[in-house]
Amino acid sequence: MSKSPIIDAHNHLCARPDMALTAEMLIERMDSIGIDKAIVFQENANMAFRTPDYNPYIGHDYIGAVQARYPDRLIGFFTMNPWHQSTGVWGWKPGRCELVKRNYALEELERGIKDLKLKGVKFHPGVHFYAFNDSYSESKGSIDDAPGIVAAVMKRIVELQREVGRRIPVLVHAATGGMVDHFHSPEVVADVARRFPDVTFIMAHMGCPWHLAGAIRAARELPNILLETAATDMLSIRKAVQDAGSDRVVMGSDFPFLSSEAMLEAVRIAVTNEEDRAKVMGRNLALLFND
Repeated sequence: MSKSPIIDAHNHLCARPDMALTAEMLIERMDSIGIDKAIVFQENANMAFRTPDYNPYIGHDYIGAVQARYPDRLIGFFTMNPWHQSTGVWGWKPGRCELVKRNYALEELERGIKDLKLKGVKFHPGVHFYAFNDSYSESKGSIDDAPGIVAAVMKRIVELQREVGRRIPVLVHAATGGMVDHFHSPEVVADVARRFPDVTFIMAHMGCPWHLAGAIRAARELPNILLETAATDMLSIRKAVQDAGSDRVVMGSDFPFLSSEAMLEAVRIAVTNEEDRAKVMGRNLALLFND
């Protein structure tokens, strides 16, 4: 068997006053510590659907361009802010003010997947402030009347999978310990994964620090959930591999906000079985992308 690749599932390319990480900077870092491939997407708060003139290092055009430039090293993901949709999707009734005529988010998603050839979709409900399962406690009506902004995107992802003939995995921020945990807890992500069984969901941060058990339960119940290690520790990684199985865990670092080198070492120490470690380090993701 050929050597399994080492793939980092969680990297932000960004250019802002306090931090910058271009594709070339990331690849230099990967080369220095032995990472073969990396999933890359935008930094959440500073994201843009289209790359603007004022910053050529953000936007999906940049992510698509560097993926095309370095196809053996970078796997580009689309960053989704589902609020940029028509008011019909929001659930507004006729006669209310019309803020958005077009479904801009879905137009850009199609462009990202079909034209830019991006391989997956990233969601961060906490930064963009929405419940990933559309269960808005603020809704004045019943839960069924709440706006289905994520459901509309997920339905389009399912359609796009059929249209492009490949899987489009979804990576969701699922860390806990903040005021909006109810937007993206493991139980919330599992709720959506249950409704869309043909989509693979990568649960970033696998519920840590407070909801690792819920993330493991979700992965054991649902075959379309993978647990991702960013911002976790060796004991959590070991428990996830033992209880959910090594084929359900993938290594991610959240670089440049956290250390990719430290995460590599954490996985090496936590997962003592060589076969299991190869799966977590990259083989699981290689199978997902048919590499």
